[in-house]
Amino acid sequence: MNKKIKYGLIAFVIMTPIAFIAGHEVALRSEPFAVMKQAVEKSQEIRDYTGHISGIHLGWLGYMVKYSGPSGEAAFEVTVSGSKHSLTVFANLKREAGEWHITKMNMIKKGDSNN
Repeated sequence: MNKKIKYGLIAFVIMTPIAFIAGHEVALRSEPFAVMKQAVEKSQEIRDYTGHISGIHLGWLGYMVKYSGPSGEAAFEVTVSGSKHSLTVFANLKREAGEWHITKMNMIKKGDSNN
C-alpha cells in the first residue's frame, strides 16, 4: 500500500471521531440549543407527561445548526427524561435579525408513533 494512502487512512480514522465529538459539543453549547432547552423546560405539556425533568439529552446525530450573519436555522432531536416518563422532542428553530425562535416543536411519547 502506498505510504500516502496509508497515512491518509490513519489520519481519517483518527480525525473523524474527533470531528464528530467536537461538532456535538459545539451543538450542545450553541445558542439555538439553549433556546430549545429553555422551551422544553418551560413546556407544561412536557412536564405533565415526564414529571420532574431530570435530563435533556442530545443524540449524536440529533442536530443541525447553520447560520450566517443574522439569519439561520437549526433542528434538534432530544430525549427528555423525567421522574414519570421519557419522551423525544423534535424542535425546529429559525434565526431572524439575530434572534432564535422556535418554529415547530413536537413530542413523541415512548411507544407512541402517532403523536
